[in-house]
Amino acid sequence: MKIITGTIRNGQIVADQPIDWPEGCQVVIQPAKQEVVSSENSLEDRFLRLSAIWQRDTAYLSSMTDASNHPAYQEIIGLGPAVIPLLLRDLEAHHTHWFAALRALTKAEPICAKDAGNIPRMVDTWLVWAKDHGYRW
Repeated sequence: MKIITGTIRNGQIVADQPIDWPEGCQVVIQPAKQEVVSSENSLEDRFLRLSAIWQRDTAYLSSMTDASNHPAYQEIIGLGPAVIPLLLRDLEAHHTHWFAALRALTKAEPICAKDAGNIPRMVDTWLVWAKDHGYRW
């Protein structure tokens, strides 16, 4: 049996990670023990949970402005500078669009106008900038 964690929000269960189950699949829901719920206290757990929510809710959007205004994305920014290494790790591994979050947290804008929209170049530029500024992930 695969265990999926989630949170109750507005009376609905929101999974902490994307779920790809067939339509009509039956599930058993059981409240977690307090120790499991408190594991979200780690920064990485909070980041992963919020990132999954953001990606699930904005996957259909073509506007990165709209996607970066999503409450989960804004909450990730609210985690503060300590989340930067997690953003960089995900940016490097998956080319996830953390550009607005990185700008908000670092106050830097290393992307030149000619590279705007070129995701691989934007990723490379941010990673070089981060390494040059002492970030490790």
